Amino acid sequence: MGISCYALSRTSAREVLEMLRKQGMDPSGWAVCPIRVKEVTDLGWNAIFVESSDFPHPAHCEIRGTLESPLSNDKKWTRLARQTRLLTTDEEIDSLRMGDTAEKSPLP
Repeated sequence: MGISCYALSRTSAREVLEMLRKQGMDPSGWAVCPIRVKEVTDLGWNAIFVESSDFPHPAHCEIRGTLESPLSNDKKWTRLARQTRLLTTDEEIDSLRMGDTAEKSPLP
């Protein structure tokens, strides 16, 4: 079990939000924030591609904890949150384009 996310190398934030709408979900309750895999692995967690029946998309991933570093570690969530920011405008969300990498990302 993990935290659902999507790989920007395979989709865009806008495409994921549109997929949620098509499935009858209200994406207004979802948060969009860019997190680099290195930031996840630096905390001792894993980011892996996983098929999901709830969110079927080839870009679906999960952030998963390990025995040594469970996801329940609040200090690590705080650290990860400080390394990113929530995107709150359509312009910010649309600035995350499929194929962007850490080097090409328009966000700080």
